[in-house]
Amino acid sequence: MLMGSLGKVATQQDHSCERYALLKRLSEITGQAFPKIELRIQEANSSFHAQAYVLGGRQVVTLLGGLAFHTRLQKDGLLFTVLHEIGHHVAPGPRITRTNPLSCDCAADHWTITEGQRLFSSHGMTLDIRSALSEIELALSDLMPASDLNSERWCFDWSRRKTALTSAPARQVVECEFRRLHS
Repeated sequence: MLMGSLGKVATQQDHSCERYALLKRLSEITGQAFPKIELRIQEANSSFHAQAYVLGGRQVVTLLGGLAFHTRLQKDGLLFTVLHEIGHHVAPGPRITRTNPLSCDCAADHWTITEGQRLFSSHGMTLDIRSALSEIELALSDLMPASDLNSERWCFDWSRRKTALTSAPARQVVECEFRRLHS
C-alpha cells in the first residue's frame, strides 16, 4: 500500500477523457508486462488509496477512485503508484510479514525505480521519479496535515522516502526499513 491505510476521501477529481485514456494505457501495459497481475480501478470508491493483494490465487492491484482520479496525480504519480503496487507482487527482498507473499513497501519502492520503470519504458511509458513523488506529496497534502507526512512509518515519511528513491545508485533492499527502525 503506497500510502499505508490512509483511505481518506478525495474530492478533487479529474474524470476527463484524457484521464480515462491514461488509466486504460496503464492497464494495457500492466496486462502486457505482467499477464498474471490484474489492474482494477474502482471508480465509485472515492478513497485515496491503492493496494496489492492476492484474491482466489489471482494477483490484483487496485486503485480506488479517489486516487485514480485525483487532480494532483498526473501520469508520473499514477505510474509510480501502479508500479509500486505491482512491486508488492514481484519485487525480491523482504516480505510484509513472514507469512505474507507480498514484498514490503521499501522493496516495492526499490523495484519501482529499477526494474519497474525499465519495463514500462520498454512499452513507451517513461517515469520521472521526482515528478511522481512531488505529485503524490501534493495530493497527500490536500488530504492530511503536513506534520503527518513525516511520520515514523515508511509509507508516510516522505522526506526519508524521497531521499532513498532519488539517491543514486539505488541499493538492493535486503532489510525492511520500517522493521529495521522499529526492532
